[in-house]
Amino acid sequence: MNATSSFLARLASPALIVVSLLHGLLFAGFAVSLLLIDPGSARAEEAARCQGRDLFAELKARDPKAAAKAEAAFEAMPNRRGRFWRIEKEGVSPSYLFGTIHTTDPRALALSGPVESAFEKASVFVMEAADTRSTIAATLAMARHPSLFLYTDGTSAFDQLSDEHGAAVKAALKRRGIDPSTATKLKPWLIAGMLAAPPCELQRKASGLVFLDNALADRAEEAGKDVEGLETMVDQMKALAAMPMESHIEGLANAAELDKYAADMTETLTIRYLSGDLGLIMPALQAIGEDIQGEPSEEELASVADFEEKVVTNRNRDMAEAAEPFLQTGNAFIAVGALHLPGDKGVVALLQQAGWKLTPVPLGVSQ
Repeated sequence: MNATSSFLARLASPALIVVSLLHGLLFAGFAVSLLLIDPGSARAEEAARCQGRDLFAELKARDPKAAAKAEAAFEAMPNRRGRFWRIEKEGVSPSYLFGTIHTTDPRALALSGPVESAFEKASVFVMEAADTRSTIAATLAMARHPSLFLYTDGTSAFDQLSDEHGAAVKAALKRRGIDPSTATKLKPWLIAGMLAAPPCELQRKASGLVFLDNALADRAEEAGKDVEGLETMVDQMKALAAMPMESHIEGLANAAELDKYAADMTETLTIRYLSGDLGLIMPALQAIGEDIQGEPSEEELASVADFEEKVVTNRNRDMAEAAEPFLQTGNAFIAVGALHLPGDKGVVALLQQAGWKLTPVPLGVSQ
């Protein structure tokens, strides 16, 4: 049995629920731009209903010990709370760092007074990758780096899946209004991204609704602000491509198996985001994964650690370094995915280490 087969012979790693969800919401909007998705293909009531269950609240009620373990990890994490930070250094106009969530959820799109005030006053808006907003840019990136997006050797991710998993992936795509034949040549991280977002979210994106990051960028352009990026779409794809292919295939199988939890996992993440407890998101989702599928093996934990290093930690460092010129100029509003903020290797800690003073701004008071 080859390495890929042995991975798929076991139930997918519970910790890889987190892997699928973390990059899924980010790339779901981009993936929509690559495929012709019929906005009316899902039932109207399904597209309108986009709120799942809070699985962590349910876990706390059912297994307080497991939830307490996740909360202990959260309490030990630096910069664990706060999704909006003021950045200062003597002689430079203050800037702001805002943690976003890549969703069209109206709760996330509703900005508080302090965020609105800082955004309105900023002279430049900086996001993770500004070029992900453009279908033309996506097409050019695919033309220049096709192997990051597509299989170019006549094979497919479906060739590496069992018949059962392949059928599950195709069924999950159909539930999102996607013809599986249009996704056949896509690399598994893009397909898994589509499956991590619940059908209602993908349908809302396909109907023209924009997620939080892009909504802010659109507003910035309308106000005449410059819109810049800390990285590019190709940078993001290279980070994913650096992981072993077998990990991506396992993650794709895992996303299909757990499709029924997609809305619930997204809701669980969103609630932690809205509360500002960003450092609890990872421990909570990992605890839920273990509750659903059991304790992960050392091999599975190593796969998740590899993902965190290549797709999160390394990008944190690159984004913090890329933010420096904007901070030195001052009056910048920087928005990155909220999971890049907390922890001793998060963007907040890295900017603090670079000599910047970062102060969390309470979102319940006006500025």
